[in-house]
Amino acid sequence: MKSGIYKIAAMVLLFVIIAYACDKSTEMDDWKLPIVYDNGDNEEDFFYYFDEKIFFKQITERIVLKTVPNVHWSQITPLLNDPNFSVSVAFWQESLPLILLTAKDEKPIPLATVESYMAIPEIVSVSYMYRYIYDPEYYSTSYFVIEGAHTDEFSIRLKKTTSFEQLQALAKQNDCTIGIDTFIENQYNLFVSKTSESNAIHMSKLFYETGLFDFSSPYFRISMGTPIYPQKLTPFYYYYWDIKMYLRQVTDKMLLKFAPDVNREQILDIIKSNPLLQPMSGTHYEDFPEDYILSVTVLETKDGKPIPSATVEFFKSKAEVVSVSYLYMSSTAKDEHGFSGFIGVTDEIIVKLKGTTSYEQLQELAEQNNCTVGEENQYTKNQFMVYVSKTSNLDAIQTSNLFHETGLFQYSEPNFYMFGNFLYNGLKNASRGVADD
Repeated sequence: MKSGIYKIAAMVLLFVIIAYACDKSTEMDDWKLPIVYDNGDNEEDFFYYFDEKIFFKQITERIVLKTVPNVHWSQITPLLNDPNFSVSVAFWQESLPLILLTAKDEKPIPLATVESYMAIPEIVSVSYMYRYIYDPEYYSTSYFVIEGAHTDEFSIRLKKTTSFEQLQALAKQNDCTIGIDTFIENQYNLFVSKTSESNAIHMSKLFYETGLFDFSSPYFRISMGTPIYPQKLTPFYYYYWDIKMYLRQVTDKMLLKFAPDVNREQILDIIKSNPLLQPMSGTHYEDFPEDYILSVTVLETKDGKPIPSATVEFFKSKAEVVSVSYLYMSSTAKDEHGFSGFIGVTDEIIVKLKGTTSYEQLQELAEQNNCTVGEENQYTKNQFMVYVSKTSNLDAIQTSNLFHETGLFQYSEPNFYMFGNFLYNGLKNASRGVADD
């Protein structure tokens, strides 16, 4: 990827770069981001960043509308009075008003609906949201998962051998207008007519493939950017959206989750049952208050050697124990050089149904894979906790990956427990909100 960042990239990621820029002094040659981002079966879902293809996935339950300039928001919102959508102002100033619409039922917004909004005179462009990976190589050691939408705009820069007259002729042939000159020599913003059969992504590709331009890229408006640090490949991973996030297994520590009806004395007996193990960081549960509810614990070897798999199976065979798993660490460069704690998994995974997925499909998939479905999350519609039986051949990480790969869910992730490398405080932090115990 080119290291020079020109206006198209700078405007796309300026606020993200400021928030997450980090020191590039660390040697990163043996770190890499595994590009396993699945953009579906459509090989045309990409745009050019210089000569590199950036693949994306449409988020079809959300669309972004750009209106004509100098229109007050109160003139626009009555046009969007559709009970099927929630309306929010994505980015508003009179010279560039953008409106974000989200389908309340979380189902894909039909193309006919997009076209109906395009027919409104005050609307300049309508675009689905997109998700893609971006690498700001010059500024940061991290990658970013970007969500954004294009409008009617794309940016180009003339090659030294390309004349402005050639640009004018190409723009006229393709129903585009050329914006005012930018601060960078030979770089221009172009605007695609709403009567054109092509949008800004398609048009920017058409322009680039003429060979007349150094770059030709759509002008994205960003709603969020999440940093993803370079990783080392390991056999253990889970999916964050459509990206594999790799983990390193920590075999001298294991996480036990207890059944809810097990009393304190039974738990303490289990903890003390193996003389080679101790609670992590030397925690003394005997000193905890009598009313303290101990639902999970971490045991580690006293000598720092790996816990044998036979020991894991021994604890798993206890009726009082729901799940047993080694701990993990993030496989990112950030955690390699600045330890941020251990990650534990139990029998719990968190899934959110797509708008087109029924609860019955979730139940059927759970039964097929020796799982049970918990209650719907009271704060997040269509999000459920799924519990993996300890008799299953798959653990929670493997099961969450299996669920994700069916394509039925917006996300499917283990319900991670986070532990610092300090005294374990018995609290957990779910990956997506607080989960039911």
